[in-house]
Amino acid sequence: MFKILRNQCGMRLSLLLMFLLALACSYDLPCKGNYSIDSYNIFSAKHILPQGFTNSEDNWIKHLQKQIPYLNNERLCGRKPLQTFFRNADENAVKNICNNQGFEYGAGNLCISQEIFSLYIVESEKTGNGCKINKVREINNDNRLHVVVGCGKVINTCLPVHFHTQTSEAPHNRIVCCC
Repeated sequence: MFKILRNQCGMRLSLLLMFLLALACSYDLPCKGNYSIDSYNIFSAKHILPQGFTNSEDNWIKHLQKQIPYLNNERLCGRKPLQTFFRNADENAVKNICNNQGFEYGAGNLCISQEIFSLYIVESEKTGNGCKINKVREINNDNRLHVVVGCGKVINTCLPVHFHTQTSEAPHNRIVCCC
């Protein structure tokens, strides 16, 4: 009799654990809303440097003056007072912030990275038909920062769709972003 009860309890416990695991992995906040593939492409164009990019004023001017198809062929130069860029080699790590490598941050769809990143923070302005680079701050080695991105569902995958900020503070919340 006890053996039967133990087997039934074990089976119920197993079913309960499977249900809780399924529930946890179906929890998709902050990755909410359905976004088009262009949402990630726009994020990438605005914040991830092309492969082989080297840090020089000429390269920054060329990069910021390049027409971006996802931005109606606008240019990045002077788009915002400060713009933040990731190295191309970090693209997968940036994507992973929204997929179990980041924690919820504040309200909405924001996630903060577990990992710290090397970044470029660029100050630029439009000048007639040109672009002026006022300052490029390279953040690397001991000064690397956590980043906060907005995550959204892009074709059933949780991806960054918005850059929010960078911070030296480690994540406080331990609720993992997306499953």
